[in-house]
Amino acid sequence: MRQPTYNKAFFADILEHNKTLWPLILLYNATPKEPPKDDMRALRSWLQALPASARFIADKDLPKRNFFWDFQEETRRLALLPDNLLAQLAKIVGVTLHAKSLAQLVTRNDRQACQEALGIELFNYALVRGQYVVGGAAEIFAKRNLDLTLVERVQIHGLDALLLLANFWPDDLAQPFKKRLASSNGEPKPLSQDESTTLWRLVKKCLLREVAPTWTPYFTF
Repeated sequence: MRQPTYNKAFFADILEHNKTLWPLILLYNATPKEPPKDDMRALRSWLQALPASARFIADKDLPKRNFFWDFQEETRRLALLPDNLLAQLAKIVGVTLHAKSLAQLVTRNDRQACQEALGIELFNYALVRGQYVVGGAAEIFAKRNLDLTLVERVQIHGLDALLLLANFWPDDLAQPFKKRLASSNGEPKPLSQDESTTLWRLVKKCLLREVAPTWTPYFTF
């Protein structure tokens, strides 16, 4: 059996200074109950309640269980987010990365098409706040996938940003996380360490300012 990944100093720190994070780590590594039989509604509920580390136990490309305990490095805590927040985060990040381009659309038809594809709230966010917080992260994606439309790049690069951050994680954490964010765009071109740091600053802003402000205690201690 694979030995769990852990960091004793990190455990001591969170148990003394940030006990709110500990239950999330326990939930991530929780062992699921046996699935219900002959009840499709109960089975769906069981699947939705599976901890992230057990989500892909039937996947032949992954180990039977991906227990993981060392969340000292802050980006790794993205793996603790539930699916709905990850999906929202990917959308916000994608829009923010291309907010300046969205704000520069000139024709009414172009603006309307983007509003319909992305939603009026996300489009307005790009114009009002997104273009002013993106910083250097925009340059990381400026020349990627130029064969695609602006809307397609917005939609793909939000997912890519999260996948790229996970490239710096241990495999036991990265593999199931990437499965949750499966992208039709394939594996994006890797980042340098400096680019990863720049991108993380943006992703963290998007998460804690726009998507889940209540998660601030899990990322700032």
